[in-house]
Amino acid sequence: PAITGAVFGCFNCFFLAVFYWDLSLVPFICNIFTLVLIAGGAVRYAAPQSADQSIEILSQDAIKAAVETISKVLNVVSQKVRDVVLWTQAEATFMAFALLQLIRVATPFCSLLPVIWLIGNLLLSVPYACEANRDYLEKHCRPHLNKALTFKAELMAKVPKYTDVVKE
Repeated sequence: PAITGAVFGCFNCFFLAVFYWDLSLVPFICNIFTLVLIAGGAVRYAAPQSADQSIEILSQDAIKAAVETISKVLNVVSQKVRDVVLWTQAEATFMAFALLQLIRVATPFCSLLPVIWLIGNLLLSVPYACEANRDYLEKHCRPHLNKALTFKAELMAKVPKYTDVVKE
């Protein structure tokens, strides 16, 4: 929770600065990295011995674990993308198509930065809120969710399968 809170705070401060100062995102990031380079140069000349020291940010084990995790995630993502693109899962393909069309239509009316800010805040706050209110959600939302899932199952049962309708 502490790390997530720090990320949440930094994320919101970053977007607040971008919006408040009416900055463009890419030049703002370039200015931040330029400031880091200038600060590094100042440290280099103020304390020359600090540049000669080797600092290990991540251990070899941590790097191996991170690479393995990233590899697994990329494999899962590439499998899902392949399934959507090649229509292996038609439901996911239709959902992707609908989402792309929604984004295409909504983009002229909304800037991308508020959308990124909203998604980032939701990703960082909703899991904590759901976990903190799990009992309330189970008590009040679970019956409605079960009813909706039952209704969906009933509707899907009424749709005939392609193989039942078309004989080869």
